[in-house]
Amino acid sequence: MVKNQLFKFEPTEELCLEVVQSFGLQSLDDTTSFSKKDLIAINAVGRLYALKSKLDKCYIPCKARTYLNDITPKNAITILRQFMRCVDKKVISKEKYYRGTKYVIYQIIPTSDTYFQPLQIKYTHSCSSYMINFD
Repeated sequence: MVKNQLFKFEPTEELCLEVVQSFGLQSLDDTTSFSKKDLIAINAVGRLYALKSKLDKCYIPCKARTYLNDITPKNAITILRQFMRCVDKKVISKEKYYRGTKYVIYQIIPTSDTYFQPLQIKYTHSCSSYMINFD
């Protein structure tokens, strides 16, 4: 049975943990932030290549060719996102600037956490419209 149009069957939690550990994280609940530069430093791509046979068994053939034949740090993040979706987690990304260089910082959070909460205005007056001036 195809799961999420990616997998032949739903990956086990143990396999998801192995994928997470290849990114230098300790557990599925680890909220440590990391960047692509960190992935290169800890050789995360090499670790994912070591898991390739296990990952290949989970993916449907066309997706395995797409994601597992040439693993780059960008593909590695995509693989992590796909596996985290199976255990009700998501990978969020934020842009950070350090000494004039932009880095994209990634972090695993539970799906139930609402990272973005839009501004909600509570009306205290009977008037339902407001005017905002930026002078």
